[in-house]
Order: sequence, then structure tokens, then C-alpha cells
Amino acid sequence: EGDVATLYVAGEAFAVSADLTPLLALLTRHRFYSPGQLRPYLKETEASALLVQLLNEGYLVYEGLDDEYDEYDDEEYDEDDFDGDDEE
Repeated sequence: EGDVATLYVAGEAFAVSADLTPLLALLTRHRFYSPGQLRPYLKETEASALLVQLLNEGYLVYEGLDDEYDEYDDEEYDEDDFDGDDEE
């Protein structure tokens, strides 16, 4: 198995691949995230699973899109963007 990194949130540990260190850095250095910042990670299975888990447990809160902070238009999203396939 590869190297592991751990994200601690409110005393709970989330062990993930060390390849996700850039995502962990983003999550720990900022309080607010734009869809544009998180979108690249949605195509990575482990990263998207972590984000969904954090959302489901209430550690991340979705407040909707704000055009001022989103560099992507809604029309650019389609079901293929969220299929968990790591290929571009």
C-alpha cells in the first residue's frame, strides 16, 4: 500500500492516500471553498469520497453556487463529471 495522510476534523481522523495532500492542504488552510477549487477533486474517486463523507457528517456545508466565486458555468457540468472515473 502507498503512503497515508491523515486529516483531523473535530477530533475525528480520516486516513487517505498521501496523493491527496494538496486537497488536505486546501481544506485545512481555508474556511470557504469555491466550486472551482473543489471541482478538480470530484474526478478522483478517493477525493470525492472524502468530500462526500465530510458533507454527510456535517464537517463541510454546501451553501450553493455564487457566481462571484465560481469560475465554472452550470452548463459545463454534466453527469460524466461526477462518475468517479479518474480519466479525463
